[in-house]
Amino acid sequence: MPSIRLTGDIAHIMEGTRAQAADLNLTLAEDGFPVAVTIRKGPLEVLTETESGAIFCGSRAEFFRGLTMLAARFDERPFRVRETPSLDLLGAMLDCSRNAVPTMAAVKTFLRRLSRMGYNAVLLYTEDTYEVAGRPYFGYLRGRFSQAELRELDQYADALGIEMIPCIQTLGHMARALRWPCMEDVRDTDDVLLLDEEKTYALIEEMIVSASRPFATRRIHIGMDEAYGLGRGKYMDRHGYVPQSELMQKHLARIGDILKKHGLHAMMWSDMYFHMAQPGSAAAYPAGCTLSEAIVAAPKDIDLVYWDYYTEDGALARHLFAEHARFSADTLFAGGVYTWNGPVPDYDKAEATTRVLMTACREAGVRQAFATMWGDDGAECSPLLGGLLGLQLFAEIAYNGGRDDDALDARFEACTGCPAQPFRALGAFNRIGLDARPGDVMNPVKQLLYEDPLMPLFEADFAGLEPEAHYRVLAARYARYAEENPAFADFFGFYAQLGRAVAAKCAYR
Repeated sequence: MPSIRLTGDIAHIMEGTRAQAADLNLTLAEDGFPVAVTIRKGPLEVLTETESGAIFCGSRAEFFRGLTMLAARFDERPFRVRETPSLDLLGAMLDCSRNAVPTMAAVKTFLRRLSRMGYNAVLLYTEDTYEVAGRPYFGYLRGRFSQAELRELDQYADALGIEMIPCIQTLGHMARALRWPCMEDVRDTDDVLLLDEEKTYALIEEMIVSASRPFATRRIHIGMDEAYGLGRGKYMDRHGYVPQSELMQKHLARIGDILKKHGLHAMMWSDMYFHMAQPGSAAAYPAGCTLSEAIVAAPKDIDLVYWDYYTEDGALARHLFAEHARFSADTLFAGGVYTWNGPVPDYDKAEATTRVLMTACREAGVRQAFATMWGDDGAECSPLLGGLLGLQLFAEIAYNGGRDDDALDARFEACTGCPAQPFRALGAFNRIGLDARPGDVMNPVKQLLYEDPLMPLFEADFAGLEPEAHYRVLAARYARYAEENPAFADFFGFYAQLGRAVAAKCAYR
C-alpha cells in the first residue's frame, strides 16, 4: 500500500484526503512519498518523478481527481498527466423522490466516488423528501431527510470539494405532497400548485427556507418543469382561462421576491418556455422550436437549465443551445445517464446522447453542466450504482474529451474499485435481438419480468427469439461478477437473480 506525505496548499484538503485514503489504498505518513500540492488557475496536472510528485489543480475537486490518478498509477513513476476541464461546474443530480431516499452511508460512499471522478457539485432532487417545520404531512412516510442529516451531508461533501445544492419543486411534480387533504387549499391539479393563492406562497417560502437552510451554498434549484396542467384545474374554475405564459411570469415574480428576501440564487428547468412556445407538442423541447420575444424576456436572475436526455442529433442540440442563448439568464445543461428505463441502466443510450450533447454544450460555451440519475417508476435501478459508468463518461468528456474507451475504463476502475466491463455488459439484459427505433430505447427485460403469464401481451414481440437461454447465461455471468467484486456483490447479485427470474418467466411462456 503506497504511503504519501502531502505538502503545500493542503489546509482544506486533508479531511477529504483522510476520508478517501482507504478507498484509494493509500496511507498518510510523515516519511511517505512527498507530493507537493498547488491550487491555482490553470489545467489539472499530476507529475511524478522517482522520489517525489506534484499535483497542480484549480480546485479541491480537481485535487481529488488528481490524487486518484496518483494512487492508480503510483507504480508507473515517472508519469505526467495534464487535463484542461471544459466546465466550471461539473455536477450530478441524485433523484431522492421515487420511493428511494438513500441512506446516509450510501450517499457518503457515492460522494467519495464522485469526488474521485472530479465532480464539484451534487444536487439532491427532493420533491417532498425533506423536512419542513410545521408540515408533518410533507414527506410523511416517504423517508424524508431531516435537517440534521442534510447538514451532515453538506459538511461531508464540502470536505471532498463538492458543493451540495438543494433541488426542489415550486410549481409542478408535487403530486406526492398534494395528495393529502391538508393541501387542498394549495392544489390546482393533482400535481401542480395553485397560483394567486397566498397560502401557496406561504408554503413555497417555507419549502425554500427549509430546503436551503442546511446547506452552505446560496444556490437552489426550484424545479418548474413539466407543469403542463398549470392554470387548468381549480385556478381555471376561479379565474377562467389565462395563458400559461402570463401565469409563469406572475409566479416567477413572486418566487423571485422570496429568493431575494433570503439571499438565494436560483436555477430552474427551461422546458416550460419551449412548451409555451409550441403548445400541444409531445416533446419537452420541440424540434425547430423558435422562442418569441415575450418568452425570452424571462427573469434574468434565475438561471435556466436545458435538460436533454434523448437528442442524438448534433444540429438539433446546437439549435436548442442557440435558443437558450437568447435568454438574458445564464444557461446550464443537464444530461442523463439512463437509470430510469427499468431495472437495468442503459449505458449505450447514455453514451450516445452524452457525447453529442456535451460536444454541443462545449461548442455553445456553456460552462456548467450536470448529469441526472432519475428513478422513474419506483427506482427499479439503483441510481447510486447503476449510473456510475455514465457518470464517469460525463466526467471524462468534461476533463479530456473522453475519446479513449480504454482510458475511461481504467479511470472507472480507479474511481470505483470495480472493472468497467460488468457495467457495460448490463446492456445485454435489453439486447436480445429486437431493434429499437432510431433514437429510442428498449426495455424488454421489464416487459418479460412484469408481464402476466396468463395474459402475454408482448408474445408477438418475442417470436423467433430465445430469451430463456439468453437470461440464463446472463444470470450465470452476473453471479460470477458478484463473486469477483465483493464491494459490488449485492449489486451484481441482484442482476444474477433478475436473470434467473426472467428466465423462469420465459420458461413458463
